[in-house]
Amino acid sequence: MHKTFKQLKITFTTISLLVLLVVSFILFVAQIALAQSPDVRTGVETRQTTTTGTSSRPMLSERRAAFQTLRESFAAAQADHRATRAERIAEIQERRAENRAALTAAAQSRINTLADTAADRLIAEAEKLAAIVDRMQTYAETLSGQGVDVAAEVAALESVDALLEDALAALRGIDIDIEYIVTSDKPMTDWSEVRAQFVRIKDVLIEARQLLRETVVALKAKQ
Repeated sequence: MHKTFKQLKITFTTISLLVLLVVSFILFVAQIALAQSPDVRTGVETRQTTTTGTSSRPMLSERRAAFQTLRESFAAAQADHRATRAERIAEIQERRAENRAALTAAAQSRINTLADTAADRLIAEAEKLAAIVDRMQTYAETLSGQGVDVAAEVAALESVDALLEDALAALRGIDIDIEYIVTSDKPMTDWSEVRAQFVRIKDVLIEARQLLRETVVALKAKQ
């Protein structure tokens, strides 16, 4: 009876964790999709008729200041996260050696697949935004060569580019976080830490897109 109860407990934990991962993944994708707009997706083909070059500068400057604060906060969180990386790797190795994972091999495989899908989606979004930044930087250089003042827009693009690099670095190291979940004897508890990392990355990507959108509008207004 005790063994059966333990198996039921592990099964419940597995199902709960899988449901949480699926729901979280759906939310990540939905929030990214809802935040998208033709302005950013089409890059320099964006059309805007209501914003003027002179009025966009204060707004863009204020947005960039807030964005810099976000970047500093994200950088601090990532520094703390990296500081525990070696500890997590050592813990994973110990768990593997002692076979301490509460989840079945099948559940571990499923979680890895879901988490990889979520990470891949975020990476694709970051890389797409980075490609738009590159195009807009070229566009800004063209305008500058024509004597147009694009200093504020160039600074905004540099801020977006830097944060995207930070986000991609965090995403490419998230495999250790996922491994930390699937090898855990308390996966629900450990998932909360990994979910926080996913949420931080998702949030900075949404903010990066918003600043990029506003920068595109400002640059197009200076044609």
